[in-house]
Amino acid sequence: MQSAPFIGVDVSKAELVIADSATAGQVTRIPNQKRRTKQWLRTLPAGTRIGVESTGRYHELVVNLAHELGFTVYLLNPRDLHHYGKAVHNGRKTDPLDAELIARYLAHEHARLRPYSPPTAYEQNLLLLQRQRAQVVQKKAALTQSLADLDAACQAALTEALASLQRLADSLDARIQALIAQDGERRALNQHLRTIPGVGPLCGAHLAALLPCVRPDNADALVGYVGLDPKPRDSGCRKGQRKLSKQGPAETRRLLYLAAKTAARVSPEWRQRYQDLLAQGRAPAEAINILARRLLRIAYALYCQGTGYVAHEQNQPLASAT
Repeated sequence: MQSAPFIGVDVSKAELVIADSATAGQVTRIPNQKRRTKQWLRTLPAGTRIGVESTGRYHELVVNLAHELGFTVYLLNPRDLHHYGKAVHNGRKTDPLDAELIARYLAHEHARLRPYSPPTAYEQNLLLLQRQRAQVVQKKAALTQSLADLDAACQAALTEALASLQRLADSLDARIQALIAQDGERRALNQHLRTIPGVGPLCGAHLAALLPCVRPDNADALVGYVGLDPKPRDSGCRKGQRKLSKQGPAETRRLLYLAAKTAARVSPEWRQRYQDLLAQGRAPAEAINILARRLLRIAYALYCQGTGYVAHEQNQPLASAT
């Protein structure tokens, strides 16, 4: 029997470029429209596995339709595909090559990939609001830095613009909190997360929205998803410097980093943990990232157990955090 095909789809706003791992050099192009996409999906045999690179929101139509029709769908990390493509295509990049690359990657790596499960309409709205808030904050920070030496005559206009962006961020915060309050599971989870030192309304709401969507198998999987896992760089007797993988959502890492900084400042327990890490020779930023990783693991434990945070002894070993 012929095995079910592995299909790679390169998505843009206007069209889908489609490749089959078994037929190199042949691609199909169709408009990125609901009717045409559904027609194409219905021509595929049962058991087909479809890989799509995450591309903003343009990929959502095809992955949701494919999932509705019973196909196994994989939403792939662009960074993984970028490095894979540099090795396979020697730096060449076109839409057909990208589609073939996705199909090839899926055929070889599908056993270690997690199939896509679409969020509900409520979850999509909540996650979209969080992405939009992150964009507003990024734009505000970029304006603040790039216009730091603005002419004094224009400072009032800049102040007004920054205040407007802050009001927009505050409005998005209020809407996110309102949506969290509408869902019993997330409302309770948010309350539990807020008991962790350093976790405020923004970080708590962010994690309360994220965890039930991701539903990680364990704490290690969650740390890897967020990109707070240290990558080993060892060879022979040489132990290379560990750096964070940064594979996942940057906004989640940013909020956890800020939460860890706050915890190290306001909580005696976490301040002692921070000082212990510095005494071990850790750099300040490295120590904060270790604390952020511990915060994330605690958040996962509270999510699984449905309880609030209980402080540990200050002399508890830090090995599990690193």
